[in-house]
Order: sequence, then C-alpha cells, then structure tokens
Amino acid sequence: MSNGNAVAAMPFAVLAKTVADTVAEPAKVSPPLRRTLMINEAVSRSAANALGTVQVLAMRPDPDTLGDLFDMQAALLERFRQLDRAWIDGLTQLAQARLALREANTISKVMEQEFNLLGQFGTLVANQITNTAALLESVNVGYAYWLSRKIGAPQSPQT
Repeated sequence: MSNGNAVAAMPFAVLAKTVADTVAEPAKVSPPLRRTLMINEAVSRSAANALGTVQVLAMRPDPDTLGDLFDMQAALLERFRQLDRAWIDGLTQLAQARLALREANTISKVMEQEFNLLGQFGTLVANQITNTAALLESVNVGYAYWLSRKIGAPQSPQT
C-alpha cells in the first residue's frame, strides 16, 4: 500500500492527532520559520478536515449531520458578508475623507494629507486580512472538533 493510501485509510481522529504531533511548536522557532510552520499546520489541518469530511459523508449522514453542515455553511457565509460590509464601509469612509480634504497651500501639507489617507487604507487592508485569517482559523479548528465528535459518535441506523 502506498503512503497516500495509508493516510486515506487512516481514521480521522488518528490522522488529526498525527498532524498535531508532527507539526513543530511554532512558538519555539525563529519568526521566519514560525510563519511557515503555522501555514503548514493550517494546510495539514485542512487536509485532515477534508479526509474527515469524506469519512462523514461515506457513513451516510443522518439529517442532523446534514443540518449541521448547512448551518455551518450559512454561518460562514454570514461572517463573509460581515467582512465584505466592513470592507465596503471602510472604503466608503476613505473616499469621503478624500473628498473632504482641505485645500492645502504647501506641498508638505498635501503630502501629509495624502499619506494620512494612505496609512488609513493600509490599516483597512491589514484589518481585513487579519479578520479573514482569524475567521478561517476559527472555522478550521471548529470544524475539526465537530468532525471528531461526529466520527467518534455512533451513527444512527439508516431506514
């Protein structure tokens, strides 16, 4: 059996623990390597979640499980809508601030006003990226927990 088939046949709980055990502790390494390890951990967790999803769906999920999946998707969609609304509101505020700039009579004042707006835009972008990353991390971890509960729980008989 190839290594890929061995991983695919591995129960979700074992796979999730294997992923957790093989990823180094990010806090104990240098910052550049820490970033790489954190990204690798997120990718590994996503792969484990994908395999867990296949296992859940292969067990002929009951209506409660399907309802949970649809509820999680609806909640994620709502959070993305909130992120989108925050982005649009931030851009609108920046556009209004740009239109409301005072007429500067020196180049230094013009530069100050322009770079102030640029800094506000940078903050908006940083907040959007940070909030999106936090949402994706939360979903990834929460979904892994849900999967472990579903896969570990006995399935109701199908009629």
